Amino acid sequence: QPAKAAAQLLGGTPPAPAAPSSRLLVEGLPLDVTDETVRSVFGQYGTVSSVNVLPAMGGERQVSALLFMAEVSHAKWLVENLDRNIPVGLSSSVRICYHSDRGAPTSQEAEALSFLATGLDVAAPPPRAASPLSSLPPAPPPAPAVPLAKWAGPAAAE
Repeated sequence: QPAKAAAQLLGGTPPAPAAPSSRLLVEGLPLDVTDETVRSVFGQYGTVSSVNVLPAMGGERQVSALLFMAEVSHAKWLVENLDRNIPVGLSSSVRICYHSDRGAPTSQEAEALSFLATGLDVAAPPPRAASPLSSLPPAPPPAPAVPLAKWAGPAAAE
C-alpha cells in the first residue's frame, strides 16, 4: 500500500513487485531479535545463506531484516506462505517480500515515502516572492495609549 500511495503522490504508477529472488526483506520482527534468531526461525523453511537485522529507526517498535536464502524456491515459498503469517518461533506476524537492488530512491521518492511514514508534510514551503511593500520604511511606533481615567467616553467627546 505505501508504494502505491507514494506513486500516486509522485503522479506515476506503483512499481512492479520485485521478481522472485533469493533476497528477501522481512518486516515486523521484534526489537530484540538477533541475526541468529532470524536464521533459526527461517532456517526451518529452507537453507539461509545470510541474515542482516537492520537497526531500528527512532521510535519504531519493530525491526526488519535482509534474509538471503540459498535457493530461490525457498524464498518464493516464504513469500507465498509466511507473508502476513506468524512463523514458528515468533509471536507476531511478519511481512515478507522480495528485496530489489534497484538502488536508492530519488529525492522525490524519498520525500514521498518520508511523508507516508510520518504523516507530516516534509516539503519546505515554496519561497515567497518579494512584496512591493518590503521596500517601504518601517511604520512609525503607535501613539501612546490614553489612560482610562482621563477618557470620559463618547458622550464627553461630543
